[in-house]
Amino acid sequence: MKPQNIMIDRDGNARIMDFGIARSVKAKGITDANVMIGTPEYMSPEQVDGKEADARSDIYALGIVLFEMLTGRLPFEGDTPLAVAIKQKSEAPPDPRKLNAQIPEDLKLLVLKCLEKPKEKRHESADALGAELTKIERALPTTTQPLPVRKPATSKQITVRLPSKRIWIPAAAVLVAIVALLVRQFVPESQASKRTVAIVGFRNQTGDKAFDYLQEAIPNLLITSLEQSGHFRVTSWQRLKDILRQSGRDETAAFDEEAGFEVCRKEGIEALVTGSYVKAGETFATDVKVLDAATKQLMKSASSRGQGASSILMTQIDELSRSISRGIGLPALKIEKPQPKIADLTTTSLEAYNYFLRGQDALDRFLFNDARRSLEKTIALDQTFAIAHLCLARAAYDMADYKARDEAIEKAKKYSEKATEKERLYIEVPYAAWIERDTDKQGRFLQELTDKYPQEKYAHQARGLFNERRGNIPEAIEEYEKALALDPDFGLALNSIAFVHAKLRNFDKALQYLERYAAINPGDPNPLDSIAETYLRMGKLDEAVAKYKEALTARPDFYGSCSSLAYVHALREEYAEANRWLEELVARAPSPAAKTEARELKAFFDYLQGRWDDALAAYLSIKRQAEQSGTEPTVRMVNWITGFIYADRGDFDLARKAFREFVTAALERNPSNQANFTAAWGFTSGWIDLKQGRLEATRAEGGVRSQLLTFRSSPGNRGLS
Repeated sequence: MKPQNIMIDRDGNARIMDFGIARSVKAKGITDANVMIGTPEYMSPEQVDGKEADARSDIYALGIVLFEMLTGRLPFEGDTPLAVAIKQKSEAPPDPRKLNAQIPEDLKLLVLKCLEKPKEKRHESADALGAELTKIERALPTTTQPLPVRKPATSKQITVRLPSKRIWIPAAAVLVAIVALLVRQFVPESQASKRTVAIVGFRNQTGDKAFDYLQEAIPNLLITSLEQSGHFRVTSWQRLKDILRQSGRDETAAFDEEAGFEVCRKEGIEALVTGSYVKAGETFATDVKVLDAATKQLMKSASSRGQGASSILMTQIDELSRSISRGIGLPALKIEKPQPKIADLTTTSLEAYNYFLRGQDALDRFLFNDARRSLEKTIALDQTFAIAHLCLARAAYDMADYKARDEAIEKAKKYSEKATEKERLYIEVPYAAWIERDTDKQGRFLQELTDKYPQEKYAHQARGLFNERRGNIPEAIEEYEKALALDPDFGLALNSIAFVHAKLRNFDKALQYLERYAAINPGDPNPLDSIAETYLRMGKLDEAVAKYKEALTARPDFYGSCSSLAYVHALREEYAEANRWLEELVARAPSPAAKTEARELKAFFDYLQGRWDDALAAYLSIKRQAEQSGTEPTVRMVNWITGFIYADRGDFDLARKAFREFVTAALERNPSNQANFTAAWGFTSGWIDLKQGRLEATRAEGGVRSQLLTFRSSPGNRGLS
């Protein structure tokens, strides 16, 4: 930015010209070959250093323009471009009031703040700078003042005295106009300065209930489009429903304009968007109204139409998004700046989007099989729908189908360019954990997610789980509480924070959270199962059994409660009943992966009861299936368990072979954990030697690995795999 690129048209509007260099926002100031990119007199210190420029670099350049307008000279001058650049880095600017005593003190301080060398000390946003300039302009005196004029390159500096009302005030108005243009058209908004907007549900006026799904689909798509533009803070559809529910309304209030105004008042939101859609023949038309949330006055109305419902996704959302931006007052140049089309960020299929919304809802309710079915239908319609692959990965993970989980998250990553920035971060978090196995990286992405989207309850929930798994319990509770502050009825967070308190043996507090969770989700099995788990930890076995059975009555396919019932009956030494519930577990498991896990548990129970032949036969069958399907973690697990079964049967060579296969495969999968796997081999070899009566060999095996004291030697330990 420099004066030569600021032009004033006949109407007195400031126009910015010549964007040749501005197109390359990451261009360095001086390259290693001392090549200057840009005009040194207006370059920030970080650009001179070749560092990345951002909005505060623009504020620095504008500060130089203001200095020049007020004093008639540049703050830094030199015989060569390099000499000027060095001064930008190392010299403090002169006091503008020493060059022009008529400059107000507060205007001087503003200019010098713009010219701070560390960019952190400059104005935090262009909005803040613009507001301060406007305040200064209003306080300008009306007496006659000298107006400095910049000298030509070969002339002496001259000062002309002109009446302030005729010259100084228009000049100041031009200055403010330039600042306003820069602020509004070109400088990115800070998070706090972005306009806030909420979108309530759209009414179905087609007369056909088959199109009811658009009542939720259209607001979600508009929210995604407006949020991705980077110009707004948009209240998510889920957040809108959360707030309405907290005020005692049901979810149908999300389609109520008056309820929307209530949300806006509560949240301090500036604009409300509502609308409807109709159908005439094959033509779909969608109407929107943008309303001032404080006055309820109409700011903008617009409509869009197209052939077939698919036109809503292909063209109408993009058109309506631009209209909403105009209604809220976004500058034209920002509106016309090319933005990704909503179909390029989500899916080209409205049917796929509808299944996706259903899948998301089922995931939140722990109905993983329902979620998986909906999401598989989504992906069958659109293979490139990145966020749908992410949700499918979550469902597969919770159903113990780790192969399907990894395949889904790989595809989510593959298509993540076709997603919003927020969704890309959500994809990066599990990709770092499951595929890259880099928990530090996972933590960094979670930090970025919560920093950029502090209103995202799912981000705080995920970060809470991350901290909990790393043993950072206070930090975990803090994140869960942030999620619950956003939505006090958030089931996932209520469930998670309850289990943290149960681990801390704060059982009364855990049950309070879970009873609240159950009350707001009547008919859902998960809160009942969680209450049962808490009773189990308290030693209240009768109460636990009753709640587990209540969960199964609510949803007979909520199969996890079967394994818990088997565990309780085994604790009571009621082995026949435990076996019955394990059979139920196998029968009710909804997917091949879940059935395999159920069979593994049943086989392990047989082993513990001394039915070694039955257990071995079951494990070998599971291993054959896992080898055929390429499910390597299951193969490792079977090798580990069968090693103990073979040893107990006296088949010591087969036991060593099984343990060796386990350790070899585990090392290939995770070579960085060599010490633990070496310990595993040392322990199992020594244990077999002991069973054979080879005491000297046992001591040798134990001595070599004695430094690894953390290894857990239980035959049922699956942590190593």
